[in-house]
Amino acid sequence: MGTGYGFICTRCKKKYRVSFGSGFCPELGYEEAIKDIRLGKYGGDWKVLYEYIPNLVMDPDYTVYICECGHWENEMDVTLYAPNNPVDIQMRIDKECEKYGDEGKYFYEAWLSAEERNEQYHILREYNRICPKCRSIMKKISYEEVEWLSCPECGEINRRSIFTLSD
Repeated sequence: MGTGYGFICTRCKKKYRVSFGSGFCPELGYEEAIKDIRLGKYGGDWKVLYEYIPNLVMDPDYTVYICECGHWENEMDVTLYAPNNPVDIQMRIDKECEKYGDEGKYFYEAWLSAEERNEQYHILREYNRICPKCRSIMKKISYEEVEWLSCPECGEINRRSIFTLSD
């Protein structure tokens, strides 16, 4: 459920890494992201949509966002998806809640595969990460595209050197 890459800076020797996916317990990161949405971390739109539209889900996977200025961040993709058939989805969530209590909702949402999400949901609001350095919209890149990343300490561009898998 996850891929990671490590880097060692050739200039300052700092070690840094990026992760893709959700790891062994996607429901934990998912629950944290929901709390952040409710607190307004991703803006008022996300907060209002999540509060008023039932059973929205998001992609619990971490990805890398990179800006044209060279700045990058490793964040969760919080694109919001709305159910195509809200009644059916509510019944599925109710079954999970019978098994796991209130946490069942997070288990159901966090463990949806990309295929299930694409079949049962549609994008309601796509997440555009804004670069904190230059205020441009950052590009989401896939793990295949992460060959080189700049060192967050000194800015030197380095090639990935360590590969890890989780799950």
